[in-house]
Amino acid sequence: KQWYQRRVAITAGGIFTSNGSGLLTVVHMAASGINSAFGIITSNGSGLLTVVHMAASGINSAFGTVCDDSFSDFSAAAICKTMGYGCAHSWEHGLRFTDLQNNMEIILDNVACENENFTDCTYSVFDHNCGHGEDVFLTCDNCHVENTVSFSLYSGPVADLDCGDSCSHGLLIAHTPDNSSGTVCDDEFNDVAAAAVCKAMGFVCARAWESSNDSPSIQESYDILLDNVNCATELFAECSYDTTHNCGHSEDVFLTCDMIDCSDDRINFWLLNSAGYTSSNGSGLLIANDGTVCDDSFSDLSATAICKEMGYGCASSWDHGNNWPGEQDSRDIALDNVICLTENFAECSYDITHNCGHSEDVFLNCDNMCLGGVSFSIVNKTGRPSTNNSGLLLATTPNGETGTVCNDGFTDLAANAICKKMGYGCSYSSRSGDPWSSLQDSYEIVLDDVNCQSENFTECTYNTHTHNCGHGEDVFLSCGNSCDPHDPTFMLVDRNGEATEGWGLLLANTSHDNVGTVCDDRFNASVANIICREMGYACSSGWYNSGQQWDIQRSWPIVLDDVQCAEEDILFSDCGYSLTANCGHHEDVFLMCDSECPGPSFSFFLINGAGHQVTNEEGLVIAMNLNLYNEGTSAGSICGNMFTSSEAAVICRQMGYNGVTSWRTGSKLGLQNVYYSRLNNVTCSGNSFSDCNYENESECEIDNNIFLTCEPYNCETILI
Repeated sequence: KQWYQRRVAITAGGIFTSNGSGLLTVVHMAASGINSAFGIITSNGSGLLTVVHMAASGINSAFGTVCDDSFSDFSAAAICKTMGYGCAHSWEHGLRFTDLQNNMEIILDNVACENENFTDCTYSVFDHNCGHGEDVFLTCDNCHVENTVSFSLYSGPVADLDCGDSCSHGLLIAHTPDNSSGTVCDDEFNDVAAAAVCKAMGFVCARAWESSNDSPSIQESYDILLDNVNCATELFAECSYDTTHNCGHSEDVFLTCDMIDCSDDRINFWLLNSAGYTSSNGSGLLIANDGTVCDDSFSDLSATAICKEMGYGCASSWDHGNNWPGEQDSRDIALDNVICLTENFAECSYDITHNCGHSEDVFLNCDNMCLGGVSFSIVNKTGRPSTNNSGLLLATTPNGETGTVCNDGFTDLAANAICKKMGYGCSYSSRSGDPWSSLQDSYEIVLDDVNCQSENFTECTYNTHTHNCGHGEDVFLSCGNSCDPHDPTFMLVDRNGEATEGWGLLLANTSHDNVGTVCDDRFNASVANIICREMGYACSSGWYNSGQQWDIQRSWPIVLDDVQCAEEDILFSDCGYSLTANCGHHEDVFLMCDSECPGPSFSFFLINGAGHQVTNEEGLVIAMNLNLYNEGTSAGSICGNMFTSSEAAVICRQMGYNGVTSWRTGSKLGLQNVYYSRLNNVTCSGNSFSDCNYENESECEIDNNIFLTCEPYNCETILI
């Protein structure tokens, strides 16, 4: 065979380096077939074992990790020598480089070697039952150590010790460098020696050991190779032993090693299929210590923590039910109230008593091709991605389902955590409601009970399984990157949300670029004048709250309330305000600003017989002199002298309507006696009230008061 060998270094992030420190790969190109080429993600010859497969054409067919099934000291030594090292110093399994490992395939499994020549080893390619928690980490060295001993167990997984597939039990076999193999005598053997031997084979700990002659035919086929194994620590390199003995095979050591944990109160998980056998596809009935798990308090974090405990990368989904009653009813319910605040099961809490039935048993789907948990996006009212980082919050769960987020438990910390997860610097605001009901109703609610104690979303808890919400609780979120506070700035927009001049809906851009409407609580002429001056105008010619007359109002949050400015204030920074509002959009401020201030400024509104403001119906016209607002005598009716349809249209437009439907004079409301005539002899030569002439505070008979019915904008006509 002709072959070519090449070494390169790659960092843990998969980036090639020039200093020889990183992922060491060895590519073998064979003349025929597929050959294995190994590498280590490392800076010192110790790290994640990787493998590359090259076809005869030299084209990469795969690059990935090695599973620890059947892996032994011989396997480690053979692979280290394949990469040009003298020996294997140690090996273990685990999930250290989570993102990197989960982005690789598991290429090799069941790497079984009886000597240190890899060509004599057997292995499976693209055929495994492993999770990345079983990936091999290998430490190679240029050592030339004589008389090193390695071990294996003559048997396989054992379930009768309540540790499921994580345990291996069998006759302990020792292997010496001269290729001799034999049993180990129990003289001086103790728990420390058992732990050292298990760790030398790559396990976490020793669960049990004993000496017996339970398998005489197998035992007698071996010589007794080691005796007087004495270990002061759990590192076998520091143990002493004899290669001569005074034992019989009844003293042979049988050993049980565990891949996970050996504490007495540990919980061992595995998944069962409908036939009652261990699942081979990462999906099935969740079993804990031979019993089922109740779904009380169970969450996505619980599912992920348990999947990772079993060696998988993540949980893709979970459910509950009595899907397999025969299998479920034959088992006790072992766990309840499994509460996890992180993805580390060691930090979870649970009860071993329960108040459940088997219809609440958890079924779990684990995976290694993880989608990275929940992801988020913000859309506008059309369902398209928002262009201003503000709108309806959507979540996509690990199983690919996209929907809205309920506000139960939602706080400013949750808002900041989600904005930061999407790449922004902070959250400007969050609110809930169903202003875009048709869009919201097209989604399911997929996330509830979002609880964050920090601004790191990986530390938040949430529920993607159940909710008790309606779309009126959907979260709307505004995110941004300018997170330093500043005083609000202002702009006026028209009914389409486009910037306009002189008159329109008042928007405030508060600290963090949080854009929204302004509530009219405590708003007065002084506030109106200062805000107009902030926008470059000379003064305000009027303001009003004519109700939620434009649908566009609901697309913004209300970001400013209780604005208070004294008459002597010049700048808005001198004013007081609140960034939290207790208002509805019917209290949004509409503002009129002028470049010149020729005289008194007026705003108009319509009232009914109860004195309540009305929209889209007939009402008594009330004119308010904004310059006299603080004196309490600013509001009054309009006298009908010289009044025509032209003046009616101007006043309707001044209130934000399209025009006038009808007008009349008359005495209809008892409260007309409360309002004296504020304006008389109104004549208008243009489309704005600034183009009108009038007289102030004239006497007028009540039956000459003006009533108006104004024409709202025809939305259908505008849309056409």
